[in-house]
Amino acid sequence: MNAGCTTTELWAVAEKFIGWLEGEGYAAYDPYDVWGTRYGRFARRLYYRKNPLGVLLTAPVLLMEIVGPSLRRLLVDKQRYATADAQLALAFMNAYEVSHADVWLRKARDLAADLLTQSIPGYRGLCWGYPFDWQNVGGLMKKGTPHITATPYCYEVFARLFDLTGDRYYGTAARSIAEFVYGDLNDTPTGPGAAAASYTPYDHSKVINASAYRAFVLFDAARRFDDDRYRAKASKNLRFILDTQREDGSWLYAIDSPAEAFIDHFHTCFVLKNLYKINVDLQSAEVARAVRRGYQWYCKSLFDADGTPRLFAIAPRLQLVKLEMYNVAEAITLGVLLRDDIPEAFDHAESLAERFVTRGQLPAGHWITRTYLGGITHRVPFIRWPQSQLFLGLTNLLKAKALTTRKGNSVMTSSPRTGTNDLRYVLVTPARNEAEFIELTIRSVVAQTVRPVKWVIASDGSTDGTDEIVKSYAKDYPWIELVQMPARRERHFAGKAHAVNACLARLAEIEYDVIGNLDADVSFDADYFAFLLGRFAADPLLGVGGTAFKDKSLHYDYRFVSLEHVAGPLQVFRRKCLEDIGGYVASRSGGVDHIAVISARMKGWKTRTFPEKAYRHHREMGTAAQGLVAARFKSGRVDYLLGGHPIFELFRSLYQTTKPPYVVGGLALLAGYLSAGARRAARPVSQELVAFRRREQMHRLKNLFAGRATA
Repeated sequence: MNAGCTTTELWAVAEKFIGWLEGEGYAAYDPYDVWGTRYGRFARRLYYRKNPLGVLLTAPVLLMEIVGPSLRRLLVDKQRYATADAQLALAFMNAYEVSHADVWLRKARDLAADLLTQSIPGYRGLCWGYPFDWQNVGGLMKKGTPHITATPYCYEVFARLFDLTGDRYYGTAARSIAEFVYGDLNDTPTGPGAAAASYTPYDHSKVINASAYRAFVLFDAARRFDDDRYRAKASKNLRFILDTQREDGSWLYAIDSPAEAFIDHFHTCFVLKNLYKINVDLQSAEVARAVRRGYQWYCKSLFDADGTPRLFAIAPRLQLVKLEMYNVAEAITLGVLLRDDIPEAFDHAESLAERFVTRGQLPAGHWITRTYLGGITHRVPFIRWPQSQLFLGLTNLLKAKALTTRKGNSVMTSSPRTGTNDLRYVLVTPARNEAEFIELTIRSVVAQTVRPVKWVIASDGSTDGTDEIVKSYAKDYPWIELVQMPARRERHFAGKAHAVNACLARLAEIEYDVIGNLDADVSFDADYFAFLLGRFAADPLLGVGGTAFKDKSLHYDYRFVSLEHVAGPLQVFRRKCLEDIGGYVASRSGGVDHIAVISARMKGWKTRTFPEKAYRHHREMGTAAQGLVAARFKSGRVDYLLGGHPIFELFRSLYQTTKPPYVVGGLALLAGYLSAGARRAARPVSQELVAFRRREQMHRLKNLFAGRATA
């Protein structure tokens, strides 16, 4: 067997790519983005109708792709692609399984959260498609149409995350995806016990790889969720695939469609890899024979004499491409997958990786896209085609070489994790004249399915009956304790920090892992803290966590406030994290909560808002003693005091003009920032924190204009 690259060499290649990816961002151009413009759609429609004008109109786009692919930036914007995000997440999970470094699992979980925001609504379950219009020989597939070749990768992400973490949240997402795959796609009978799956909910095509992807998802979901409905449909799709295998072992792209009667490299890989994954559990001799016959034909017919992957065995049109790196990526993944049953497949995968992936990596860290006839090289890095596939193939190989050989793919077993009951939590609440809302907060806490060990409420000189409400509940719930602090004349933000510190002093002798700081004007569901404890149990690097919230006046746009920001009304800290940052900074001018979250990231902790859960904030933020416009002015002042970048503040202010109070709110925000700057107001934070925050803000702004909403 070819020794290939060592795991150290493969790690070096992977880390170089990750460095490029993190610097570039997850948004990218795509080989089909220009074809999705109005001109591109029109040109392709004429071409597929065999109109001579179609050849003339497609020629400029083809020429641009060959000699000047970077010119597309004048025509289209970078976008996120669900397929790419899913494949990157799977690759990061491979890295995690090899290294056990939580940073890789964290990246996979972040991408999974991004995938949820990209899911297409209006169907039976979670599903994904392309963010562009796709004109093909069968017609126009509009932007946002879910399809079966993107969705299964997302299914694998959530299934594997469940296997790695035991978090039922991911299992629920996988079940939802299975419902879309089962119920929204069409079945076209093709013979006894056989049916072809549609590509989208709106066609009745007979594309072979579409049925292969669907059969894999449904067979896997049938096993996971013990649902025979899934198995019945999957069996018909599998029968269709087996029936359409040709005598030589190959499959056409589609049947009953003369324009799609071609055989290409990566679609053949799609069919073979899904058949193999299906058979890991099914253990069918017939499927095993089909895979072996198909792979033998594949090696003989889809590689040149020197081992370079060929694009087509039967081509639908004249070809201008000599090497397509997408084919290299899929060939590596297929070879790694088949390694136990067809050992020479793994040898082939190693040879391809050494030749094209390791030695072919560009200095920047990514790989070329393709090489045309005549030696012209396409170097614009499309993440969906083929950067994410190459990274996934590379980590599949790395994992196979680094871990003991196992049968099938890694999503088939569940590994235990620390349960939420193993984490002990306490709560602290600073309260000053909160009689209007504090009972809602108390009722929410006592209704929790997992209650705190202790809850200390510090009444900061309340005079409105707050203390009496807390005392009435403390009689029935001895784990609630009221601390009465001396009255003070003015209301300022440093008071909150002092009140929290007073609470912490009462908790010094108590053993706990997690501490929640919640305002006295919030309410939430009974499983709220169980949900957050699950997040802390799953990720030991999570230092500060929280969720989205509902507020009458404040609307968070995560282009300007990323999911790394945890809002002040309810923040949950890992105890060690809160100790690392030294608790809350007593800033009289505000931003106490924000300073804590930024400081946590500076110390290397992860901070995260989980938008799938929400609490209710009953008092509009910043309006405890002032109106909305005044609150926006003060918020702008705080932005300056905490080191907000002036360019970022300008864009934030422009955005806030579109939110209540319209126009004046955004202007007040900017006025507050400029006013503090003009007076050179003293900042309560270090220059190190200011520099750190500005770097984060400019990175988010860069990603905004690159078309990527950061998470």
